[in-house]
Amino acid sequence: MNGGRQTAVGAFVLGGIVLALGAIVLFGNFNLFHPAVRASVVFRDSIAGLAVGAPVTFRGVRVGAVDSIKIEFDPQTAVALIP
Repeated sequence: MNGGRQTAVGAFVLGGIVLALGAIVLFGNFNLFHPAVRASVVFRDSIAGLAVGAPVTFRGVRVGAVDSIKIEFDPQTAVALIP
């Protein structure tokens, strides 16, 4: 009789774990079915107004957001690139 109660409690705990993992996969930002494609664009001119998180559009359709902004300076050519 005690074995049935232990089985019910075990099934309840296992079900809770499965539901929690399912919620993490469904609502988390894992992109399991739509893997992210990263692109890098290099600017030589001013990028005034560009900020991390700003939307990236292609032909009027939002395709992503700005992830990071860096400055690379080549001291030999005195050229600053902004990828």
